[in-house]
Amino acid sequence: MGCGRFKILLVILKTSLIFSCGIKSLPKPVPPPEYELRRIGAKVFLIPKNRGIKAEGFVPVEGFLIREDPSRFCFRVYSPGRRQVMACVEEAVEGEPTFGLRIEEDRVEVLLDEDGLYRVYPYRESGIYPEPLMEVKGRRIELRRSRKEKMLAITKVFGSVESEPALVRVPPLEPPRPEPPKEVRYLIRGGKIYLYWWSEDDEVSFLVYRNGKLLTPWPVRRNYFVEDLPVKEAVYEIVSVNEAGGRSEPARIVYRP
Repeated sequence: MGCGRFKILLVILKTSLIFSCGIKSLPKPVPPPEYELRRIGAKVFLIPKNRGIKAEGFVPVEGFLIREDPSRFCFRVYSPGRRQVMACVEEAVEGEPTFGLRIEEDRVEVLLDEDGLYRVYPYRESGIYPEPLMEVKGRRIELRRSRKEKMLAITKVFGSVESEPALVRVPPLEPPRPEPPKEVRYLIRGGKIYLYWWSEDDEVSFLVYRNGKLLTPWPVRRNYFVEDLPVKEAVYEIVSVNEAGGRSEPARIVYRP
């Protein structure tokens, strides 16, 4: 056997021997915890980017960690593999944004008293949710109205910290109004008054009032109403109600004994 071939065979035998002895590759290092910090007023929010993160002095709330402390402080953040890093936050900024509101048909305009950088957050029963909906620079924020009422929080940004949040209520859009009932009539029979009407919209329901008092606790689908004959003059009003909750102008008819 030639010398070159012998060397190649020797290398192959050594490699096989190493792997047969159970030597394994080195374990992967534990990755550091990934997260985002937000100081909003006296509260500090730690928003994890991977699972299992813990932090000194923080408590879990709705998928993030929170600690209330207005002072500047440092703390340890731990990954699931117990790898840790140090983090620090600056002290809180006192006060909250001040503004006026202009409510338009489809939006609410927030007119801020001071120029600056502002963030808008969702606000829930448990408090502010630290994922901003928008970031606006200037003195005007436009909030769109929807079918549901919204509560939002506005903060002013000062470098790495934000002010205490100011709450803004965004009222819901007015639902579209249906057409009022047509040709309201009544009949008198057997000591009863029979009110009846018609509507071109088959999807609406109806509310019935007498002298301003609601006679139907909830909207009714039928296009008639019966009650005892009033002893005095009575003004009846019939209101159409659509599925979105919109109400029509009342259709009136007057009963006189």
